[in-house]
Amino acid sequence: MESSFIVGRGVFAFFVVIFLAIAVSMDGFGAGIACGLNGVRIPFPSIALMGLAAGSAVLISMLAGALVGSFIDPRWAVLKGACC
Repeated sequence: MESSFIVGRGVFAFFVVIFLAIAVSMDGFGAGIACGLNGVRIPFPSIALMGLAAGSAVLISMLAGALVGSFIDPRWAVLKGACC
């Protein structure tokens, strides 16, 4: 019974991540449509810099999460509301 509960929470976490990705993609899509409709031209080097900054932020966040996760007992994290 307990293992199915953990699997259920894992599925829930998966859908949370998927919905977050869709929301972020829709936000970027909406910003792109708004810029296009207003005739704003963004040069490729600026787009590449924005992508590099966004990717760097994700990388730093993931590394920080892995570092913090190495210090936290998984049982404590589950008690505080972590999904796994």
